Amino acid sequence: MEIAAAMIHLLGFGMLATALLAGWILEHRQHKEPELKQKLFILSLGRPIEMLMPAALVLLLISGMAALRSAAGTPAVLLLSGPWFHVKLILSAILAADGIVIGPLLLRTRRHFLAGLEENIFSENLGGKLKRLNGTIRLYYLSQAVLTAAIVCASVYGINHQAGILLNP
Repeated sequence: MEIAAAMIHLLGFGMLATALLAGWILEHRQHKEPELKQKLFILSLGRPIEMLMPAALVLLLISGMAALRSAAGTPAVLLLSGPWFHVKLILSAILAADGIVIGPLLLRTRRHFLAGLEENIFSENLGGKLKRLNGTIRLYYLSQAVLTAAIVCASVYGINHQAGILLNP
């Protein structure tokens, strides 16, 4: 059971890393594209990738709970009282909220703006709003990467300082 939970946890992390990297690559490519139709096409490619984040977080949550449950010989109080675990939980909750609510909202808003530009239904003021929105989306991808790195660091710190809790032979 522990090996299956660890493999599913790695799969979830791989999906999370894929979503972040692919989203960043599409974001970068979209900014370099001069034609509006191509920008909209590139953004449409990102829709399936947006769904990887919630799926990855569900896998990570379920496999993490399974790993905690199967940590034989470890009192739950000791395991749950470690500061690394609290940091990991808090950062994971922020990552989940950011990736499931804020990111898709920002990307949907930009798609709406660009579709409006294509149909010429927005005013001249849209350029400044779109530029600010693009900056916010870049900040979103940066925050996702920093949160993911912090979670990995908290996990490594916790496992190294409480050896054997999650990785029983």
